[in-house]
Amino acid sequence: MSASGYDFEVSGRDTTRLYEVKALSDPSAERVEFELGPSEVVAARRYARGNRYRILLITSALVPEERRIFDLPNPFSAQGRDRFRMVSRGVRYQCSPLGKG
Repeated sequence: MSASGYDFEVSGRDTTRLYEVKALSDPSAERVEFELGPSEVVAARRYARGNRYRILLITSALVPEERRIFDLPNPFSAQGRDRFRMVSRGVRYQCSPLGKG
């Protein structure tokens, strides 16, 4: 976890995207869970407007032939609000990386 609340930046023509990476050993499923630490929650809330803060979710991280990478919206953004569900005290989230419900 970085003190900045994200792992790396990608600069483009019009904006810089901020990516937080979450890796799971489990395969893609209808529902997966991951945690956001306190600095990640602060950063996600700070960048809730727009599409700047993103989450890269990697499933089956330890099995290259099954590995999948999902570029997910900020859980606090308009695009992410309906895609994530808080499942504990503000730092553990559940989502549908396949885009179902």
